[in-house]
Amino acid sequence: MDSEPSGSLLIVLFDCTQLYWGAVGVEQKAASTPLNSPLSLDTALEHTIEFVHAYQLLDAGNKVVAMTMSDAGVDLVYEPPGAWNTTTLEEQQYQKTPDALLHEDEAADPKRPPSKISPHTPFHDQFLRGVQHALALSVQRHEKLVASGLDWNQLPPSERKPKLLLAAALTRALCYANRWQTDVTNVGVVRPSIRILVLAGCPDTPPQYISMMNAVFAAKDIGVVIDACMMGTDDSPFLQQAAYVTGGVCHKMRFPGALYQHLSTTFLLEPSQRQAIRSLGQDRVDLRAACFCHKRPVDEGYVCSVCLSIFCTPRATCGTCGVAFPANAATTAAKKSSKEKDHDGGG
Repeated sequence: MDSEPSGSLLIVLFDCTQLYWGAVGVEQKAASTPLNSPLSLDTALEHTIEFVHAYQLLDAGNKVVAMTMSDAGVDLVYEPPGAWNTTTLEEQQYQKTPDALLHEDEAADPKRPPSKISPHTPFHDQFLRGVQHALALSVQRHEKLVASGLDWNQLPPSERKPKLLLAAALTRALCYANRWQTDVTNVGVVRPSIRILVLAGCPDTPPQYISMMNAVFAAKDIGVVIDACMMGTDDSPFLQQAAYVTGGVCHKMRFPGALYQHLSTTFLLEPSQRQAIRSLGQDRVDLRAACFCHKRPVDEGYVCSVCLSIFCTPRATCGTCGVAFPANAATTAAKKSSKEKDHDGGG
């Protein structure tokens, strides 16, 4: 007979893309209003750690896993002690003590005030080391692109935006969640509640739409809820759809400086408990699909009857499965779409 479940598992995915935080800023500007100013990296880290501590205090059985994601990769930076008797590559790389990290910060910038984040819990130390490592990898990637002779200013605006590996991060988080579910089930424990909380600042990357949706439906299949909090000014239709499909919430902050307040009032409780309190819900969901040819959201598209691929313009053959469409299908569809648009405009 299975025992009663104890606590739940929260997997936090934190955005560490250098291009985003480099534009927003690392430290909070003293002259700006704390609530309305852009969220700095220092404040985001401080509020995230406080939120995790609050989540752990809700139930002694609550477990937290933290992963960093950027345009350079995805890393596991913290997992509950004793989860598995393995040592991750990240743990081998972060064998520095908090005092050593403090001396490094003082040497890099003697005028920089000490961190306000406290106390020094295992999560605090490993999370900060993981973020530091992820930011360094993101900076190295950007420097390599610049050293290769790439003129950043000559690129289209869409190519200058940071390309967060969100689909890869969700996939790795789901692999961890599936492994966790399998292990606890084998020892006779009722399947725990598992959530993924995405803390992102970068906008969506259209080419990731297919892999993103595959991860979303995989999460729904194994009962994992995806929550998302947008820390920047950009919204995320991908994360809106992910939260909508899995029963979570995608929230865009109205006051960036109040990240902890947003996290604690919206994401602290489990989805089954949120109905008992009055909290901020998801006000809108962009359910438009992205075309397979340009990976852009479309209001009207053309669907392959064989593989269900979506295209924004008529085509002679399917770009996914290669099936040939009828010779007059593309012309007929284009004329029909043109007539409907003319009718709507004239009416």
